[in-house]
Order: sequence, then C-alpha cells, then structure tokens
Amino acid sequence: MTTIPTLPDRRLSPVERKEIIGALLQTGAPHYPLQLLSWMQSPVAKIAENAALLCTHLPKSALADFIPFTEQLLKRSHSPLTAPQRRLLFTFLLRLFEHQPHPLLTPSHLQLYDSCLQRIAAPDRSCIPALCMKIAAALTDLLPEIREELITTLEFLDDQYLTPAQRSAKRHVMAQLNKAHKRQKQVSSPPCDQTQRSNKAY
Repeated sequence: MTTIPTLPDRRLSPVERKEIIGALLQTGAPHYPLQLLSWMQSPVAKIAENAALLCTHLPKSALADFIPFTEQLLKRSHSPLTAPQRRLLFTFLLRLFEHQPHPLLTPSHLQLYDSCLQRIAAPDRSCIPALCMKIAAALTDLLPEIREELITTLEFLDDQYLTPAQRSAKRHVMAQLNKAHKRQKQVSSPPCDQTQRSNKAY
C-alpha cells in the first residue's frame, strides 16, 4: 500500500513535488483528489498553497479524476484565500474548464463568473485579472448567453492601465469570443431554401 507523505508547510522542491504527485497518483481516484482537497482546506496557508501547486502540476490524464469534485473546488475559490492560493487554484480551475467535458453550469460556476468580472474590472497589477479573463471565457462556452457581458467588460478596459500579460490575455480572449460569436450566428441563421437558391441563380 502506498504511503502518502506529509505535505510540509514550506516551499516544495521540484523533486519533492514530483515524488508527492507520484505517490498520490498511485493511490488512485477518488483517494488522491480527496487528499488534495483536504490539504487545500488546511488552516496552515503554506500547506493549502502547496496542495494547489500540486494540482497545477498534475498530468493532463489526471484531470478527469477531478470532474466529480468540481463543485468543491468552486466553493473553495469563493472562500478567503491568500494571493498565491488564489492564483494557483484559478490556474487549476482553468485547466479543468479547458480540458474536461463541459458540465452544466451550477450556481457556483455563475458565482465564479461574476467574481471574475469584478476582478477583471478592478485595478490589479497581478496575474489574477488575466486568469479571470480566461476562466470567464471558458465559462461562456457552457452558456453563450453570458458572453456579451464579458465582451462589454473587456471593451471598457483601457489598455494603458493593463499589464502586458493582461493586454495579451484581453486580445486572446476577445479574439476567442468574437470567433465563438460568429460561429453561433452561423449555426442559428436559417438555411436558404431551394426557392431562394433558384431565385439567386436568376
């Protein structure tokens, strides 16, 4: 039986990070996702931060194991967090939204979307607004009706007050949203019937 090492309350070395992830994966799902979620809720900030860090370094093949625990991760994102904890947790959530099968949006998803809009609009020189742009864009794939709200929020941002990373994220997300918007319009447009085609021929 694999013994899971104790998560230290200090910075993990790359070797320690790899060893702990290896030991966790050997325990299989749902054991290791539950262990990571338990560590994330530790009252010791560094342990909770290390747990989120481990999540961001999990192999892509492990992401599906967290689908049943998405709601717990979302609720964790709404709780008070340190800046590093929030950055790492948002990074992991973005990976989940980009790679897991699209679920139905829950109230927790929408709460995260609203929180992201607020963080995008608020002055902040950290990487959090850029992450929030990408997370919000991923959520609009699940519910296109909220896409216009995100587009409007991004259009109101003045590029001169954004960091280079935020400007880059804004350009990327706007291009992604506009492409999705055009694709949606093409799908919703009624096809021309045979009569219309015949008339155009004359």
